[in-house]
Amino acid sequence: MKHAVLPLVATALCIGGCAGVAARPDAGVKGLTETGAPAQVSEQASMRDRLAVASADEGLRRGDAAYRAGRSEEAAYLYMQAAQLAPTDAAPLIRLGVVQEQKRNLPLAIRAYDMALAREPGNVVAADHLGLALAQTADVARAKTVLQGLVDRGEASWHVHNALGVIAQREGDAGAARAHFDAALEREPRAASVFNNRGYLRLLQGDLPGARGDLETALALGEGDRPRANLGTVYARQGEYARALEVLLPTVPRPEALNRVGEAALKNGDYRAAYAFFERAAAASPTYFERAHANMTVAEAHLEQAAAPPGTRPGG
Repeated sequence: MKHAVLPLVATALCIGGCAGVAARPDAGVKGLTETGAPAQVSEQASMRDRLAVASADEGLRRGDAAYRAGRSEEAAYLYMQAAQLAPTDAAPLIRLGVVQEQKRNLPLAIRAYDMALAREPGNVVAADHLGLALAQTADVARAKTVLQGLVDRGEASWHVHNALGVIAQREGDAGAARAHFDAALEREPRAASVFNNRGYLRLLQGDLPGARGDLETALALGEGDRPRANLGTVYARQGEYARALEVLLPTVPRPEALNRVGEAALKNGDYRAAYAFFERAAAASPTYFERAHANMTVAEAHLEQAAAPPGTRPGG
């Protein structure tokens, strides 16, 4: 029988027919919801009578309903029972992992996905979730192994390519990062987070027009405020200082926004504008006084050098 799946689970999975089979204790599965803390164990115990299920099918169905209603603890307990009742099925464990991941309990989520793969080694959904969860931890090497395996088998989602792109960018491999971001957008042309990531990569590479296009697209597609800081930098580097401030100010404190625009103007060689922005930043907040004044000193030195008579400039 196929079941409706949670939003983060990519495909429906079949479960075995286990109606009428009593759940047997399974310490491995139980450990995915219980931590041993007295209050949590007591809460788990109080749910046993109220949430007891007779089949894996019932556990998944009621778990999905609890999850959609925002009752994550109930959902986790129901999925745990389903996993005990269907000991060869990966679906309950994948759902349990999703719940734990949304609760930011990555160690338990990773364990659930690992157990799902132990049951069904070729399960693409479990591998996808496992790789993406690992990418949020310090175990980058294993994340790359799991995610690249999906790529090599032609089973990678856009999420997988996006994660590999972020990892490659952090490791300084801009070519691999760009290839993965491009591949992600081929699979999902409206992935706002990928446009944001590729836009940042292009900014780092000095491709201001490309960065601008990607970051504006990310903003238009609903990526929230994440693209604003980098887009403000792009506008400022292109000399659109007023527009840069307009984009930055909703999410960046005014002194910081003024200082950022000043730093971009400094890179542009627009020293007079840079000095003015640093001066405003220093006046706006004591926090930025020292940093902004240091930048003012740099801008002032450039202005003095530019105003020096020919033959008196350094190297002139």
